[in-house]
Amino acid sequence: MQQAQEEEEHRREATARFQFTLSEIQAQLEQHDIHNAKLRQENTELGEKLKKLIEQYALREEHINKVFKHKELQQQLVDAKLQQTTELIEEADGKHQREREFLLKEATESRHRYEEMKREEAQLKEQLSLYMDKFEEFQTTMAKSNELFTTFRQEMEKMTKKIKKLEKEMIMWRTKWENNNKVLLQMAEEVRRFYVNA
Repeated sequence: MQQAQEEEEHRREATARFQFTLSEIQAQLEQHDIHNAKLRQENTELGEKLKKLIEQYALREEHINKVFKHKELQQQLVDAKLQQTTELIEEADGKHQREREFLLKEATESRHRYEEMKREEAQLKEQLSLYMDKFEEFQTTMAKSNELFTTFRQEMEKMTKKIKKLEKEMIMWRTKWENNNKVLLQMAEEVRRFYVNA
């Protein structure tokens, strides 16, 4: 009788330990599910943000390409006028020499900055393509590495800031370039009138 009671007591203890272990496992599974759900939500939100960023960048790229094309045509006109003006000024008595040198220097610097910004634009395109590739890798490894998620998000934020900064610089230099070109065209017209009325 006593042995039977002891065996019954052992069974109860074993059952209690088993039930406790099951409860712990269930709690861990629930925590894991919550964590995975949060990661999936963050992944989805990041994916949407990246999609919007890519769409916005595509629109910016299209606009910038149109601006560059228009400015290249303007530059061809300015170069032709500048060449004509230079030839006329070379025959003059040097009255406008210092002003011409200053304007030529300004025009050259603006032109160089314009070309430099085109190179920066190409580099940003390459970087964006690289981050798009990283995003594909990121989607396959998100469940394994939360650290990768944080790093990628920071890199995308840096990229967005670089694009916005470049756009502001482009507007500034484009305005300066256009103002210099206006002055050059005005100067060319003044020289032309000078020789016509001479």
